[in-house]
Amino acid sequence: MTLTIQPLSSEEELADFECGLESVDVWFRQRAWQARPHVRTHVCHVDGDRIGCFALRLAIVEVTGLSSALRAGANASGQSIALLLAQMGVEKSLQGRGHGRTLLQEAMRAAAAVHAVSPAQLFVVDAENETLISFYESAGLRRIDRTYRLMAPMSRIVKALTV
Repeated sequence: MTLTIQPLSSEEELADFECGLESVDVWFRQRAWQARPHVRTHVCHVDGDRIGCFALRLAIVEVTGLSSALRAGANASGQSIALLLAQMGVEKSLQGRGHGRTLLQEAMRAAAAVHAVSPAQLFVVDAENETLISFYESAGLRRIDRTYRLMAPMSRIVKALTV
């Protein structure tokens, strides 16, 4: 099995992308290319077949009232720079084969590379639904009470990737 992760290029056609979540499908089909200046979209292939995509962007998040681990590095206003997993989706026909974990791990690797050269201190995900919250929690992200937002310090992400 050969996994390749590449930034979205003009050669990649996403018009037929379908993961089954309409907001994600529409974003990758219609907005990913135009968002390039602000959002870095990656396309993942296994043995040449597209398995899915993920998109990362920098964000400023409010961390006041959160754990000390999540507040580390915050400014005096209680804000921290984060890497937001803006979108992620596995091709619908390939779901249930572990590709979601693979995409998330690769998104975390890409975030760790950015973290190494930027002030980003957190990895953040805004889950689409309760099922996805469980998925992200199983990867070590912590749910922010009564929201669909999950976070982890980038130091924890980097450590998990080196184990």
